[in-house]
Amino acid sequence: IMVWVSNRSPAAITVSITNTTGGSASDYTVSPSVSLGPAGDAFKGVKKETRDNNYWVRRGAETLKVEIGGKELSFRVQKDDHVIFYADAYEIFASAVTQF
Repeated sequence: IMVWVSNRSPAAITVSITNTTGGSASDYTVSPSVSLGPAGDAFKGVKKETRDNNYWVRRGAETLKVEIGGKELSFRVQKDDHVIFYADAYEIFASAVTQF
């Protein structure tokens, strides 16, 4: 049960997620995890995504707050969402249980 946050922007972002369903509400820095810049050069500060850097334990809906590119944004996330931030956009991949 987790929210996974990926940073595909060229700079570090600051993320916090409310903790009404568990976990910490502290601010965390999420470094870029892309490997190449627009000219094919590596970004400084690029880090591999890991549970320690990109994972928040949550058991239900929470509010995610992010500071990216000098702007602050907040929105609702669910316990198993994967949120990917880009320089000027974000997308949320929701997890759904299916049976076959």
